[in-house]
Amino acid sequence: MLKRVLVTGAAGFIGMPLCAELTKRGCEVTGLDDLNNFTCAAQLKVERLKQLRLDIEELSARRVLQTGLLTFELLDLNSAAEVQSLIIDGRFDLVVHLAELTSAQASLLSPAVYYRNNTGGFLNVLEGLRSLPVQQRPSLIFASSSAVYGTCPQGGAREDDYSLLKPRSMKGATNLICERLARTYADVYGVGSVALRLFNIYGPFDRSDTLISALGRAAFGRRPLTLPEGGSALRDYLYLDDAVRALLLVGEDGTREGFECYNLGSGVGISQRDLVELFGALSGQKIEIRQVPLPAAEAQLPQLWADLTKFTARYGALPKQDLQSGLRNLIAWQQARLREGRW
Repeated sequence: MLKRVLVTGAAGFIGMPLCAELTKRGCEVTGLDDLNNFTCAAQLKVERLKQLRLDIEELSARRVLQTGLLTFELLDLNSAAEVQSLIIDGRFDLVVHLAELTSAQASLLSPAVYYRNNTGGFLNVLEGLRSLPVQQRPSLIFASSSAVYGTCPQGGAREDDYSLLKPRSMKGATNLICERLARTYADVYGVGSVALRLFNIYGPFDRSDTLISALGRAAFGRRPLTLPEGGSALRDYLYLDDAVRALLLVGEDGTREGFECYNLGSGVGISQRDLVELFGALSGQKIEIRQVPLPAAEAQLPQLWADLTKFTARYGALPKQDLQSGLRNLIAWQQARLREGRW
C-alpha cells in the first residue's frame, strides 16, 4: 500500500487529479510545480491547484503550502540540489514524474528550451534516486508520450517495434531521450522505472491548444475550428480519469527493478473529421470548420493509436469510458464553465 508519494507537475492536467485521488486514498503527497506558463497559462495551473483546496494567495509569501495530506512546493526541477535533497530525505514509496513542457508544435519553435527543461529535470530526479541506498529507493513512474513514434502507417503502435521510434518533434525527442536515460540508470545503477507513453488524454482543465479544447470553443463560443485539410488523421483519445486510474494501477504494483515502457491510450483510433461530427452531435451545436494546410508537426502521423497488448498482459484490461461518455462529461464541464463566465 502506498503511503508517501512525490508527484512532479502537480499543477498539471494529469498531476492535479492524481494528487486528489492519492490523498483520497490516504496517501501523504508532496506535489512539485514551478507554475511556468510556457505552454499552459499559469492561471489555468492556479485554477487546478484551487481544486486541491490550496490557498494559492499564500504562494506570494512562501513556497510551501499544505492542506490535509497534500504538501505543495513551488520548485523548478532544474534546481538540482533541491530536487535531489527532497528525494533523498522524503522517504517516498513512489515518485510519479509528470513535469515537462508539452505541445509538439511549440517544441518545434523552442527546441533548446524543451531539451533543457524536459531532460534536465528528469535527470535530477534520477540522480536523487541513485543517491539512495537500493533498499530505500521508491518506485518511479514517468510520463513519456506517443510523440516518440514517427510515421506509423499501420496504426496500432507497439512498444517493441523500434522502427517506429523516429520522433518528428523536440517534444517526442526529449521523451525518447528520457526513456533512454531511464534504461541506462536501470542497467548501470539499478534505478528501476516504468515509462507510460501517453496518447491523447482529454478531460476538464486541459490546455487550450488541444483539438478537443478547440472543439469546445468552436461549439460554445461560435468560433471557427481550424482543422488540417482532409481531417482523416486517426488519433487515440483516453479520458483523464482513466489515465489516472492506470497510473495508480502501475504505481501500486511497486516495480523497483529494471526498465519497462507501456502505451497508455484507449486502443481505438478516430479521425479528426469523425471527432468533430461526434462532438457536434453530443453538444447539439453546429461547428464551423476552417481548413488549413497540414502542420509539419502533424504530418508524421497519418494514423496512430495505442496497441495495449503489453499493458494488458502485465496489468490486465483497464476499464475505460468510451469516447461518447468521456465527451459528454467534458461537454457538461465546459457548459458549466461557460455559465460561470470562466471559459
